[in-house]
Amino acid sequence: MVDYRVFDAKAPGVIAMLLGDFPEWRADDAIADVGNLGHECLGFTELEEINPTVKGSRGGFGWPQWTGPRRRAYEAYCKRNNLDPKSDKANYAYHFIELKGSERATIGKVARAQGLYAKVKAFELGYLRAGIKNYDSRDEWAMRAKAVYQGAGSPVQGTPPAEQVVLLGDESKAATGRGNVAIGTASAGAVGGGSGAAVAAPDVHGLVDWLLLGGFGAIVVGVVIYCVVRGLREHRTAAALKAAAFDIAIKGSK
Repeated sequence: MVDYRVFDAKAPGVIAMLLGDFPEWRADDAIADVGNLGHECLGFTELEEINPTVKGSRGGFGWPQWTGPRRRAYEAYCKRNNLDPKSDKANYAYHFIELKGSERATIGKVARAQGLYAKVKAFELGYLRAGIKNYDSRDEWAMRAKAVYQGAGSPVQGTPPAEQVVLLGDESKAATGRGNVAIGTASAGAVGGGSGAAVAAPDVHGLVDWLLLGGFGAIVVGVVIYCVVRGLREHRTAAALKAAAFDIAIKGSK
């Protein structure tokens, strides 16, 4: 049986922080966010994925159950800043960072959705992109979050602007570094792949045929393309974080 006490105690504060940090959102937007998080980590009580969807993988971790590159980026953030990955401080800070950077499109998608349940779905599709949706459970957690938030008097607070600037600046540098590594890997693969890396896609209709025909060269090309795309995405994230930090700093100086 689920013990809701932890969620009931934490949800109002997390909602209040989100509303203070994202002025584009109203109460139901932040509630939809926290409802999804409640579903993902069983009300802030299970931060390590119990049964990883991908067998043999480490699975998800944290409030939103970060996986793959997002989990590694979160863990690197915690290591750089000497934070406990299981702490509320670390989880909220990186959630905030993603919503300001790589997942910033989620803010507008959720704000435009009409009604709490639609907002729950918009947040899942925009930010979590879960393999298993379970919208009924997400909706139930959101309704519980709404009840405890309203019962707490609907407080509104946020991360101090100076702290926001530091958070965004730190992750911007990290994203730039990740982007440089990815593009450097792509360059090395293109050069090291030799003639294989230069093989153009043959005139065949199926990807399988291409891979079988191109062999190693096709694999190298695929890796190079993946690394370039990932590197460019990281650089766009870094730019978005820098812009957000600059905007916050300017507003704070007025």
